[in-house]
Amino acid sequence: MTAEIDKGYLGQVLLDRGFRDWFLYMFRVVEGTTFDLDPVHEQMLAEFQSLLDGKETRANSNCPPRTAKTTFAKYLVAYGITWNPRAHFIYTSYSQDLLGQIAQEIAGILQHPAYIAMYGGRQPQLSETICDPVDEFWKDYLFNQNKESKYTSHKITTAQGGVILFASIGSAITGFGAGRRNAHEFGGMLIIDDGNKPADIRSPNMRKKVHTYFVDTLLTRLNHSNTPILNIQQRLHLEDLTGFLETVYEFTTWRHPLLDADNVCALPRQYTDDRVKELQKDTFTFAAQYQQMPVKEGGNLIQTAWMRRYSVAPHTFDQLFILADTAFTEKKSADNSAFGLFGICGKDLYMLDGYCKKVIFPDLCRDMVSFYESACARYTTTPVSAVYIENKGSGISLIQQLRERGMPVRELMPTVHNAYLRKDQVTDKFTRFNEIAADLESGYFHIPESAPWLLEFISECEAFTGGKQSAHDDFVDLLIYALKIRRQNQITDWAALRTSFIRR
Repeated sequence: MTAEIDKGYLGQVLLDRGFRDWFLYMFRVVEGTTFDLDPVHEQMLAEFQSLLDGKETRANSNCPPRTAKTTFAKYLVAYGITWNPRAHFIYTSYSQDLLGQIAQEIAGILQHPAYIAMYGGRQPQLSETICDPVDEFWKDYLFNQNKESKYTSHKITTAQGGVILFASIGSAITGFGAGRRNAHEFGGMLIIDDGNKPADIRSPNMRKKVHTYFVDTLLTRLNHSNTPILNIQQRLHLEDLTGFLETVYEFTTWRHPLLDADNVCALPRQYTDDRVKELQKDTFTFAAQYQQMPVKEGGNLIQTAWMRRYSVAPHTFDQLFILADTAFTEKKSADNSAFGLFGICGKDLYMLDGYCKKVIFPDLCRDMVSFYESACARYTTTPVSAVYIENKGSGISLIQQLRERGMPVRELMPTVHNAYLRKDQVTDKFTRFNEIAADLESGYFHIPESAPWLLEFISECEAFTGGKQSAHDDFVDLLIYALKIRRQNQITDWAALRTSFIRR
């Protein structure tokens, strides 16, 4: 006789193994297919487990479209209410239709025969309720969008007293909260799944109203101080809900870009190389929604409209040089190391190649040599006259190493010219930018129409504010230095010119 599997035991074992294994098993049973995990999915599953374990209580999860974030969120709720059948959840989104669909699908998981076999009990009840908008603004907004004056909320109730409330952004939530009072274990959570509507994101008023809804409504609906709050979204704007929660409430942010520092795609099954190139044509949208690094559209101090595009670079240059901004370690807190190949042709400055990575010193030295040799091989009509490196940090060692290899290394200092004192003085990046801003605005700087490094370069330039940067700005350093070298190249050496006439 074949031994019968103890389904209840199997269910408990799966719960004890954690969210990842429970999700993979239940997804295969419920959906009828396996879930193919990419590294980004492994990271997200581990991060969501930290919420269940109480290691994190306030978190943003930012990931590109088609990352299965809503699928993970659905099964996270199902797992949580299985772990604690008395748990209370609030699940919210800008889309009522999305919430209705998610409610149906979570109920389907909890009502699935395999789930009932493992966890028993009566099937959960799914119901709908009509609720008012939270204020007159949302009432008008709802009517303008759907010609309705009331929101429809959905609720799943378990026999043990667990509740999952699905309420739209803008709807009133009364008499119910997320989490359990006096809970010593996981008791539920507040999940925001796309709190901002993409069509509304350019409206400052709409962004502010979403912020206000979080503060005045959602944040007041926690039954326990440690009830986790998870905000899941693709970035849309610097002032979207993630930006607000990160800045004002110091939420932990889990950022999952589509392309890593080496331009390796995190979701190769979803995005082919051709598809990625297609998406990169809109640099503003790609930086926000796909790289999770929104920038001010058009740029802050540096306007992308000032940069001219070229399809074919000049054949020869008056001067060809390399700039390097270096960092010592590959720790996440460290800056990137960046290189740039620049050419001066008349009054115009061209950026011809770029490199930006976090690397340890031996790799930094190797990559610099390779970058230099590649430049020399590509531009045979004009020699690379200099490799400029800032004389600080890892740059000091790099200067020594490259000079030993016979490369034309020259040292840089972060200075501006003080006309009153008639000398250069070391100063901050904002002041150095102001020294060359007019040259940039005059259209003397050229970038290629496409290049592997171009998106990172444009994103850093657009994000530059002149103050303390929330993102790396290594390419901005190169741009400032390059424009200063270009300016120095335009200064006429009258003594040399006079000498050349005398010799004639």
